[in-house]
Parts: sequence; structure tokens; C-alpha cells
Amino acid sequence: MAKKLEVNIKWLVLGRGPIRRSDGEIGGDGTYVQIPLYDARARAGEGMIAEDKEQIEELIAFSRSWIRSELRTSPAQLSLIHVSGDSMEPTLRPGDVVLVDQHQAEGGPDGGYVLRWDGHLQIKRLHWLSGKVLKIISDNPIYQPIEVDLSQLTEEFQIIGRVIWGGKRF
Repeated sequence: MAKKLEVNIKWLVLGRGPIRRSDGEIGGDGTYVQIPLYDARARAGEGMIAEDKEQIEELIAFSRSWIRSELRTSPAQLSLIHVSGDSMEPTLRPGDVVLVDQHQAEGGPDGGYVLRWDGHLQIKRLHWLSGKVLKIISDNPIYQPIEVDLSQLTEEFQIIGRVIWGGKRF
């Protein structure tokens, strides 16, 4: 039955894991892949308490060729999360959804990233100054940039991944 429906047998029997087989692939030809949208909300502001057990809210289909050619990445480590807060306005607004590439976590190019800092998920623009010194920037000018020496941090700090695409509400 799982083969006929093109679903993961573990999901069919136990209700766990991805619904689709083959890394979220839809259909037999691999044209589309499903990317998980998690129920976590990354604050573009002070941050929201994040649990390590975020649940998949739904799966959203993306063209595999578009991911490879336009975003220049693989769908294997992609995830979607909601944006809340105002510190990344006007670039990102509450209700927007961002696609996060977890392959691009530490030491990548400057840009927008999802962070877990002291238990809070945040979306910020990162600028690498030197070595382990990082400038954390909000697009909204009412929030001041913060310089952080990662080797001196005492609280939990993790770069989850780079924001590579956003879906906006109008």
C-alpha cells in the first residue's frame, strides 16, 4: 500500500517521519520535493523560546530543478519557518515564511541567518568581522547592531542556517 500511495511506510504504520518517500519527492519522476514547514517561529526581534522538538506543520512542494538552479543548493537540508517580530522589516515582516539552508550554517557568506541564541530563535543579518567576531544586524534601524566574540560567549549560540528565500504576505 505504501508503494502504491508513494508514502513512507514508517509514516503509514507509525505516523512518524516524512510522509513521502525519497527525501520528500512527489510523484515518480522527482520533479517536485516537499520541504517541511515547522511550527517554530523565528523572531525578527528579541527572539522566541525554541524547543529542540519543533513539529512539522505541513509539507510545501518546490521544484527540485528550481532549488538546484536558482538557489544553488540541495533540498536535503532545507526547511521552512514562520517569521514574527519587526527587527528585520522591511525585508521580512511578521507572517512571512523563509526557506533556511542548514548546509550554510557556520562561517558562510554575510547575509540573513536563523540563530538559536540562549534558547531563542532569531533571524538576523550576520557580518563576519574577523575570526570568531560577528556583527549581528537588524534591518530595522531602531535596533542597534551587536558585536559578538563567539569565543567569549557563555550562553548557547548556534547558527541554524542561512535564509535563502522568503515568501511574503501582502
